[in-house]
Amino acid sequence: MQAIARVNRTCNEPKKYAGYIVDYYGIVENLDKALQIYAGEVVPQHIWTRIETELPKLEAVLQQLFDLLPHHQDILRAPQAYLRDAELYLDPSERLDVVDEFLQLLNNFNRLIDIILPHPKGAAYKPYLYVFNELKAYLKNKLPDPGYQEKLNQRETAMLQYLVDEYLEADEVRSLLGREISILNVDDFERLKKIKSLDSRALVMKNQLKHVTKTGKKKDPGFFAEIEKALKELLQAEKEKRIEQIVFLQQLEELTQKIHQKDQEAQSHGFSGPAQVATYHYLKTQFSDTQLGKNQAQLWATKIFTDTDIADTLASEIWKQKTDVYKPLEKKIRSILRGVSNWSPSVAKGHAATILETLKNN
Repeated sequence: MQAIARVNRTCNEPKKYAGYIVDYYGIVENLDKALQIYAGEVVPQHIWTRIETELPKLEAVLQQLFDLLPHHQDILRAPQAYLRDAELYLDPSERLDVVDEFLQLLNNFNRLIDIILPHPKGAAYKPYLYVFNELKAYLKNKLPDPGYQEKLNQRETAMLQYLVDEYLEADEVRSLLGREISILNVDDFERLKKIKSLDSRALVMKNQLKHVTKTGKKKDPGFFAEIEKALKELLQAEKEKRIEQIVFLQQLEELTQKIHQKDQEAQSHGFSGPAQVATYHYLKTQFSDTQLGKNQAQLWATKIFTDTDIADTLASEIWKQKTDVYKPLEKKIRSILRGVSNWSPSVAKGHAATILETLKNN
């Protein structure tokens, strides 16, 4: 037993997560006899019993995955086309229950194939392992909520994770999947632009834009509401095939560039910090005339942030924890808005509440 345990011991360099024991000397025969004495009735066939019983279960789960996902494409002959169909189908905004079912089935599939590999009978299932786990990696950009990120980041066993990571790293697009990449990061954005495949570049970029706009709306609702609207119109045009792929990609890049440069205009008017920039953006969106919006937003935001009471409150590092300051702060903002606009009290109150939430979120 000691000899076999030492032979099959894993090591870190080079990476080795599993292997075969080659019994040149007949040790296993003696081991079987020892197990019969000390571990009850054990016969050599028991070594593979679990694999034989788990294979039908693996086949059943694989069929469930096939039944769940679109099957217009052949997963083995056209894996990328199959993935594109599946990625579009697993839209959380339309089929969150299906996403949940997919993640549950994939968890079972991974558990079963981990039992069977590296036995040769498991080799035929590796292509499915790669495709389904690549789909799981795509979902990281579609499901930014913490609850789902916990499911999606759940690590498999060392051997299975090594196989999946090795597969993902083998391709320029797949190597970006499942990582903490962001189009807000200039280096990540440049890496995305170097991807040769237009389809793949657009796929990663549009999912990143969806995530950025969803999370950005809490901190800067004025700016990201406009980005979200433009993105929805662009995605609808792509879905209805009213736009060529190269033009679609160019417009995705333009939206991304706008996000990169979102603070420049506000900063040129003297506003600094996320809270001031976001307030300027929000006030600007209240005007249909762009130039008028810029001028009025600059004037109104300046009045808000140069007000002594507001400035003193925001200067405190713990003002957000002091909930008793919320109502006086909102009332002061509402008073300023009433003084510079022709808004009714109820309209001014609604805008003041949104600005207060923006300040609290930055």
